[in-house]
Amino acid sequence: MHTIGISISRDRISAVALDGSTPAAPRIAAAVSVPCAEPFGAADAAALAEALREALPGGSLTGAVVTLPPALTFLRPMTLPVTDLPRARAIHLAELEGTLPIEDEEILSDLLPSPNDGSGFFVAVAARRSLVESASEHFAAAGIRVDRVVTDPVALLLLASETAGAPRDGVYLSAFDDILLLRVSGGGVTAARQFPRTMADRPEEILEAIREAAGVIGGAPRAVFLIGETPAPMAVALPDAERIPLPEGVSAAHPAAYGAALAPLRPGVGGGFSLRTSAEAALEKERDRRWKMVTGI
Repeated sequence: MHTIGISISRDRISAVALDGSTPAAPRIAAAVSVPCAEPFGAADAAALAEALREALPGGSLTGAVVTLPPALTFLRPMTLPVTDLPRARAIHLAELEGTLPIEDEEILSDLLPSPNDGSGFFVAVAARRSLVESASEHFAAAGIRVDRVVTDPVALLLLASETAGAPRDGVYLSAFDDILLLRVSGGGVTAARQFPRTMADRPEEILEAIREAAGVIGGAPRAVFLIGETPAPMAVALPDAERIPLPEGVSAAHPAAYGAALAPLRPGVGGGFSLRTSAEAALEKERDRRWKMVTGI
């Protein structure tokens, strides 16, 4: 059984297929990428599907998780009057309405895992409904069933976990496509920022955000972890940061797709994050129907 992760960037669509027979140490079965004719264009899904079929002869291209880059999403920290994720999910959309540069009915959003400190603090990641639906339709037309759409912060959390357990406390920095920063505590996200990759050449603002996120706790600053390819000016400015290595076979073009492929194998790490598409809702309805038939409920 393969799990497939797909990432969309400005100029490429990448995919990583994992052999999920050993979830604790999944084997990379294929890693491919194709150029986009247009920036962030999922219209080239057919070329990606062809490359995957060549790398996975006889394999069925199902069960894909697609991750969207920072440039296509919106981060919004919020404090809600509830502390548990299910109730927070149910009410957080009302907090987003009128705060994003898109129409309210166009918002698809979910919440990243939150800290267990009783504060009610959450980070929402939202995207345009039409964009998510269109991308899912392109992949479906190419023969790739999309089970879930996530975002790069979720892919970063999955890579940070290293195993199925929670990520270590600290500040995580990635440059999958744009620059993404997460502060993690107790498995929950306590701060999140994203920056255009062009800022990496003059990273003063990014470095200031890292210093602010690292802060000082228990008399010492939080650890800083680097995942993926780090632009040289930032790597030089962070000599004490710990680099989390990617598995052999995952190139600089593939880390976000690899993180997305881990989603079905590490269900607790991302808190079940999903930008719910019509296809996913239909799939969930079918699963529920089958369950009722089996159980007689």
